[in-house]
Amino acid sequence: YTDMSFFLKPLLEKKEELSVDERNLVCSSYKTLCDEKRSAWHTISKLEEDHQYEKVKDSLAKYKIKIEEELKGICKAGTSVIDDYIMKNTLSLEGKVFQLKTKADYLRYIAEVSAGAEFEDISAKTMEAYLSTRKVAAEGLDFLNPVRLGLELNLSVFYFEIKKNPKEACQNATNALEE
Repeated sequence: YTDMSFFLKPLLEKKEELSVDERNLVCSSYKTLCDEKRSAWHTISKLEEDHQYEKVKDSLAKYKIKIEEELKGICKAGTSVIDDYIMKNTLSLEGKVFQLKTKADYLRYIAEVSAGAEFEDISAKTMEAYLSTRKVAAEGLDFLNPVRLGLELNLSVFYFEIKKNPKEACQNATNALEE
């Protein structure tokens, strides 16, 4: 997956909207890279809490920072691909919502590994991204559309994991299913 940009370049240079399969290929390529880094970050975070790893705490902290930087780079690259290539040719409402949701997801991944003022800033941008995507979806995407349901699910994950608000997460998921 790390060399995917070379192979995806012809796809991204198309002057027409990506098919659902093409869209999913691009998204899953970046998501797989993100998932690898996120998994490593969570593992290191757990090790940092374990006293038996006290002797290597500094090394863990340095490696964790490296993973955070790599994850943020992948997320920013994915967002750039969406902005610079994909959205220019995306005409369908479902395609637009999918891409905007994906951008919000990348912001959520960055928030997950951020702290302090950076966390507050990126968390606010993530919330704004999900809510503005919800408005676009409301322009005509059916409530039962899988992309729209995915948006609501990911917004619920944001409430739960980033905002640490399980009540809001459950309420959002329930509202999505009841609409």
